[in-house]
Amino acid sequence: MVDKTANLEVGQPDNSGQVQPTGDLENSSNKIENSGEGNQKASPKGNQKQKKRFHMSFLLKLLLLGAAAFLAVFAYLVITQNPAVMRDELEPEEPQVITKPELENPIKTYTSEKFKFSIQYNTDIHEFERRAAFSTQPPQFVITHQGANQADLDTEKDLTDGYIVKISAYENPGIDALVSAQRKREKFTLECPEITEVREIYSRNIDGAEAKSFEVINCPQNYVENFIGFGDDVLEITQIYRGDIGFKQSYRAQTDEIVRNFKLLRDPEEAPEIASFESLEYQLSFIHPVLNAKCCSVTAPSIEGLEKVVVLADASETDEEGNVLNKLGIFAYPSKGKSFDLFLNEQKQALIQEFKIVEEENPTNLREEVVSVGGRDAYKLVNYAWWGDIVFLEHPNANYFLVFVIPEDATEDFSAVVGEIFASFGFVVEEE
Repeated sequence: MVDKTANLEVGQPDNSGQVQPTGDLENSSNKIENSGEGNQKASPKGNQKQKKRFHMSFLLKLLLLGAAAFLAVFAYLVITQNPAVMRDELEPEEPQVITKPELENPIKTYTSEKFKFSIQYNTDIHEFERRAAFSTQPPQFVITHQGANQADLDTEKDLTDGYIVKISAYENPGIDALVSAQRKREKFTLECPEITEVREIYSRNIDGAEAKSFEVINCPQNYVENFIGFGDDVLEITQIYRGDIGFKQSYRAQTDEIVRNFKLLRDPEEAPEIASFESLEYQLSFIHPVLNAKCCSVTAPSIEGLEKVVVLADASETDEEGNVLNKLGIFAYPSKGKSFDLFLNEQKQALIQEFKIVEEENPTNLREEVVSVGGRDAYKLVNYAWWGDIVFLEHPNANYFLVFVIPEDATEDFSAVVGEIFASFGFVVEEE
């Protein structure tokens, strides 16, 4: 018999009206079943591979953990065996302080206990030398600065570029500072060439002592000689300088600075003999025997625009009412282009008129005298003012007329003091 269902297509109905499965479907089902069986047979091998991978990962982790533990133990042993390492690791670092080495101060002070003085010098620019006394020379203390163009310097006569400050100490010389200055000046006059200018002796304040000083220009060096009487001794301070224009002025200024720092070693009960007054504004300076510059006032001339410079007084002399007698008033009047002769004549007339009003009579015995103030001619009007004498001076280096007032009750001794003050006047004050 022929199987009628063999040729039927999938999903085709047979004669009975039912759909019969095809061979292909059976084969497909068998394949599915076989595939399931195959999966069941391969599963043990896959599990073995997964287990193997798990064991290797576990061993690697265990190895890393062991290495970490080893390193931790090693680090602990190193730290516990070396406390310095522990401190470095645990303690914060302290900030480092960099200390710059202190530079030595170049300013030095030499003190002579025997001759009672001290002097300063700068080791950066100065050489200091102390010379013992010889048969022909006193003890000397020498500060030297050699300029860039200075050749070998054996004595002060070799100085061509630089300066020297030399202190010579004379023990009990038997003559005072003034006589010492006079004799030294005569020596320069005899020994220096004709082009040399040997100037007059004047008074100068050096640390409260009245020095007798003079200057020598182009011998061929330049000198400032200063003599100070201190106790029984005489100290000679010699400033020597030489150089080209510009350098010479600077060298002179530097020697002056050294002399300003010269100090006399007084006993506590000793007071300075003199004091200095300087005014940069009015360009004037002078020395005085330590007068009081704050206690008193004086009657000044009635000049509009007159400016007070200073009033100095010796308060030791008073009248019955306690008024100070000995006073010196110094004033300045801006010249503003006016001639000195015109100014002087105007003041004469104004003083006469004021005298008539106050005293109700004409002044008598009017007199004019020429006096020297700092080597300059000044004009003293006597009996013009009802309150005292008055001196007029044209300032040589500034646009001022200087006016000096001396009350009529001043003593003769104080008049001599005023003369010494006038003699010490200078008219150039440089800013330090």
